[in-house]
Amino acid sequence: LERRTGGPREALPAARATILNEYGWLWLRRDGEPTVLTEKLYPKLLGPGSTKDERLELNAYLLGAKTEYWRAHRNYAGILHFVYLTCSYPGVFTADHFEDVKALKLNPWFEDYMSEAMKPLGVYLNFFQPALEAGKSRSFRVMMVNDLYEPAKGELRLTLEGEDGREVARAASPFEVAPLGTLTRDLDLVAPSAPGRYRLKATAENADGSHTLSRRK
Repeated sequence: LERRTGGPREALPAARATILNEYGWLWLRRDGEPTVLTEKLYPKLLGPGSTKDERLELNAYLLGAKTEYWRAHRNYAGILHFVYLTCSYPGVFTADHFEDVKALKLNPWFEDYMSEAMKPLGVYLNFFQPALEAGKSRSFRVMMVNDLYEPAKGELRLTLEGEDGREVARAASPFEVAPLGTLTRDLDLVAPSAPGRYRLKATAENADGSHTLSRRK
């Protein structure tokens, strides 16, 4: 995704606005089991012994990131996730994201990641590498989109957090995005010297108090 090899590099040459209606291909059943179309995918992503919760969390994490990607590059007039409410049973090809369909209760990981990815003020952290060189500075690209008819302004923050949630690095920059506009910022962070698992976060804090979050492991 960082190199943009998974989709069009330029606006689509269509006479009319187009909508991307299917882009995930990460389906899981409501019980966390892969569907017929993804039964070979999750062993490659997580290994053969993954748990239901590991699969459901990864599904939401990756789907959120792909949603951010397609929104940020503005190739389409609309981004539509294919299957919000459908079916779920052994042998199914696709399924939805409800934990309890009778109560209309969404899977909490899907609700967490996708609620951020679909906010009108969108944030896309263009980084998917599994590791950083310890103690070295690196530039990270953050792309923003504003799907509202009013300008958005505030502060864009980039932070690194350890597993305990403690912040170990921070960079910030003011932003102002025009109505229906886009904005790209490159922010530098120095990676921590201590090895470990970290989470990279890009947060757009709007002047009205709202915020949008993009996260990478």
